[in-house]
Amino acid sequence: MRSPLQIVVVVVAGVLVLSLLLLYYTKTDEHQENFLYDGATDEKQVNGSFLSFEKRIRKLYDGIQTFVLFIGYGRSGHSLVAAILDAHSKIVIANEFDVLRKWNYYKNNTWNGKNKLFFDLHSNSRESAMFGKRAQFRSVSQTGYAYHVAGQWQGTFKDNIKVIGDKHGDVTSFFLMRHGFQVLDEIEKVIKVPL
Repeated sequence: MRSPLQIVVVVVAGVLVLSLLLLYYTKTDEHQENFLYDGATDEKQVNGSFLSFEKRIRKLYDGIQTFVLFIGYGRSGHSLVAAILDAHSKIVIANEFDVLRKWNYYKNNTWNGKNKLFFDLHSNSRESAMFGKRAQFRSVSQTGYAYHVAGQWQGTFKDNIKVIGDKHGDVTSFFLMRHGFQVLDEIEKVIKVPL
């Protein structure tokens, strides 16, 4: 049995390793402009004017043209298709975020529901690309599958995002069968983006 001191040391070491990984994977490539955060200031010059982080986020998400929800049976290839789509420079697909079960939170957040939803989906995609199923160094022995697409844009984007969505097909299907399809119309009305 481990002593409390040994447990604390292991936890601190784990946090340090995760922090180093986070710093390593969030650094931008030379060919990729970091539209959201430049590391030095909360404001960044975009097209000749300085924009706060919040304004850059709003501008980024206002350019989204399509919202995607995966619907279907589990174990039917959703993870692979979502990983390939998420690797595109203009597409962000979250991994099992479960939009429909969380929808009331975003729907009731009338002043910022759309941007908060898109931010959370984007964050989920980035986390999955760094530490989850789409991570470069994920052990295949954990699940038997690896969904990393080398050299592409998983968890991030180039210049802007045109398509955003969530991959949780079986849960989405069960939710729609149980609660009806009217929630899809409601989502489309709130986010003002075709579904």
